[in-house]
Amino acid sequence: MPNENHVQRLIGIEKAAAQKTGFRRGLVVGIFIPVLLFSTLIICLILSRNYVEKKIGEYVVSSVLTEVFTAFPDAYFTYNREKVISILDDFTNAASNHKISSSEFSGLGHQVLNALKDKTLTYEELDLILDKMQNALK
Repeated sequence: MPNENHVQRLIGIEKAAAQKTGFRRGLVVGIFIPVLLFSTLIICLILSRNYVEKKIGEYVVSSVLTEVFTAFPDAYFTYNREKVISILDDFTNAASNHKISSSEFSGLGHQVLNALKDKTLTYEELDLILDKMQNALK
């Protein structure tokens, strides 16, 4: 017959082995579940890519346009109507004919974003933007 001490020792070894195995399984499951959830999210985004791109585009365009048009000073277009319309007309015509380089577009975009940092546009900032558009036409 086995000694009571030996039985307790064997039970202790079994408990330790079970705890180690439980920890390892728990660790694997703990890593597996977030990876599985993240993979599912990525697959859903890939499958609905057109919808996600459309919604992001709508959000970005609407927020940028809102910021641009609410930042204009009062009566700027009233006093500078002819100047603004002629520059915008010439610029859009040149842009549609691919006569304006991407570096000029980039520079103009940076200038507009820098002017919008304080959420308002001054007459001077708008004049500088229009001058840059006019220089891009040359």
